[in-house]
Amino acid sequence: MKITKKQIKKIILEELSLVMRESTGGAVRFWNVEEAEEGDENVLPLQFGSDLVTIYSETLSEVLVTYFDLDKETQDLVLKKLPGGDSIHSLFAGDEQAASNIELLKSLSEDFVGYPVGELRIGENGYGNTGVKLQYNGKTFDILDLEVLQKKIEKNDGELEVNLGYGMPSARNIGGIIADEVSGRGEDADVDDEDSGYVSSFDPGVADGDSGMDYPTTAHIRIMKLLDSINSGAHRIKIVQEYEGDPDYIYYDVLV
Repeated sequence: MKITKKQIKKIILEELSLVMRESTGGAVRFWNVEEAEEGDENVLPLQFGSDLVTIYSETLSEVLVTYFDLDKETQDLVLKKLPGGDSIHSLFAGDEQAASNIELLKSLSEDFVGYPVGELRIGENGYGNTGVKLQYNGKTFDILDLEVLQKKIEKNDGELEVNLGYGMPSARNIGGIIADEVSGRGEDADVDDEDSGYVSSFDPGVADGDSGMDYPTTAHIRIMKLLDSINSGAHRIKIVQEYEGDPDYIYYDVLV
């Protein structure tokens, strides 16, 4: 029986929804939280105003003192109401209580956004912006516009083509999963084994100054497999903000 284009769209959309459901494990791992240390500048996966929250400890009390206009008595009361004690880790525990804690903090200041919206980036050094907007819900990531992603991948067998820049950047320079999977296979190798990883193909592009021809370096990403791995904790997420004061430049970098 021939499958119609409408049925294909429906199947892809259902698969995307399944990938992002809470039943996938709720074990998202944030580099920002796992690597936080006392005395270091810790940029958290939290947004206040237009910027990410920055503290120099692992305590919620520092967040309250720095960002919230609360007296000491109110601060102490808030900490008592938040299970997990005075620790930022209680906001990223991967359970319903974590999301509830965020909602409590949001009620204390209209400037506290909570978990930020960020664009998924699969490389480093500014490479590999996917256009996929994600937001953590306390357990897993939600895709904010499934329809847009669905349109991008429906013509590519469920894969997402990602522009990795011009000038023929090397896989190693791009970093992330591109460096991990393409380097060592040959810069122009097809990675056609479905179980080999997240990159199905890599095109190093063309940079010819004499002729003026400049074609981008691209990769096809098994995006649903990658999103599932992120939600299950197989890959860590690092949140970075490229330009201070502009939430449109908050990215989720996939770290291997």
